[in-house]
Amino acid sequence: MNTFYQFANKLASISEEEFEHFKPHLAPKIYKANTIICNIGDEAKYLYFIKSGVVRTSIISDNGKVFTRALYSENEFFGPLSSMIKGERSSFIYEALTDCELVRSEHMEVQKLYGKYPRLMRFELKVLASVYIKMEKTIINLGTKNAKERYQKLLVRFKGIEKLIPQYQIASYLGITPIQLSRIRKSMLSQ
Repeated sequence: MNTFYQFANKLASISEEEFEHFKPHLAPKIYKANTIICNIGDEAKYLYFIKSGVVRTSIISDNGKVFTRALYSENEFFGPLSSMIKGERSSFIYEALTDCELVRSEHMEVQKLYGKYPRLMRFELKVLASVYIKMEKTIINLGTKNAKERYQKLLVRFKGIEKLIPQYQIASYLGITPIQLSRIRKSMLSQ
């Protein structure tokens, strides 16, 4: 929990005393690669912090095709936030792409602490803001960058990503086919 506390403290200056009250609502979780953490239709009640590993958020189209919407890595938060806020079941699939070490918190239980520990509420607001900003950047990149530029940004953000997850998952995240990704890689190598 020390890594999580250090990260949380940077976001919202949480005292050790406040963290001690927060700690019982945190659970370390280990997920093996290719494990579903939260599926479509699951109860949306947990928020996750990644200590290590890569997680993806995906959705299935009406014709059964899986689309990767987001990738998360070390020191990032993820979870079915919009579903939690609306009190609905998860609309997305959250999957460990690599072996992952996570910290899980039950959102509604943590919210009960806000009255007594307002810094925890500020911490959550910062977490929600970081998730929103990440989502907004993804939307902007999909709308304004070509596939090669999106791939280059991904390589900067995720050092060694091509060794961690299969090419088809990277292509899905970029919104292209694996063949297009192979062509982009080949053109980058020849430069």
